[in-house]
Amino acid sequence: MVALIARLPHPGIDARTGFRGQSCLQHRNSALIPQLTVLYKLTTGTNSPTSESQLQSRIHREDPGTMATSTAHRRLLQEYRALTNNPPEGITAGPVSEDDLLYWEALIQGPEGTPFEGGVFPAELKFPKDYPLAPPSMKFIGEVWHPNVYPSGLVCISILHPPGDDPNHYEHASERWSPIQSVEKILISVMSMLAEPNDESPANVEAAKQWREHRQEYEQRVRDGCRRMLAITLEVALAIEGGYGTSRHNNIFTGAAKVVIAGSRM
Repeated sequence: MVALIARLPHPGIDARTGFRGQSCLQHRNSALIPQLTVLYKLTTGTNSPTSESQLQSRIHREDPGTMATSTAHRRLLQEYRALTNNPPEGITAGPVSEDDLLYWEALIQGPEGTPFEGGVFPAELKFPKDYPLAPPSMKFIGEVWHPNVYPSGLVCISILHPPGDDPNHYEHASERWSPIQSVEKILISVMSMLAEPNDESPANVEAAKQWREHRQEYEQRVRDGCRRMLAITLEVALAIEGGYGTSRHNNIFTGAAKVVIAGSRM
């Protein structure tokens, strides 16, 4: 049985307990529960920090002595506003709550024409107090089989590495983090990474070896991972179709649902 953290007005959710009824969300694989939680929060808007004015209020309430944190919060508010007003295709992201602007959740749609097509991948971003001088960390919630993703889900990509020269000489300084980068650029870079792995300095050596030497097996494993999300993604898409989601996230699930439905018949 799966319980939602937030109490949501949905015909399939018990208003008192938050538990789902008999539905396709009764997964036997408990590893899917974190993915389900993030997917549902993002698609229903429960991850959204209510309004921009409340975020502004949160910033103004901070101790004036915490200059670095205030700078980070103002920058993140600016980026959140830009992502909300003009979201990139296949991407959505935002702070979990007004109480912690340094912790975001995101959804990334698998790039078309790749083994990740049809997948929707929840992730978390954690920002340091001195952001944007230092980069955030990004971690997928759930398994993502990819040369540049650690088994823990942590993403290893140049734009997330600290500014300056690479001590291992794999990357140019221009490829690494700098304060002119942004959350949007990070997420777009990660989408590109899913489509085109970099196997020169892999985070997942086994995945990189399989990608180089047994490409068909690699692609099949990726597709299998995407299919494990089919029931969840389809349920969320149906919730949106029923009027329970927010338009901010529909651009991801409208496209993904078609692939999901086709995949569920395979």
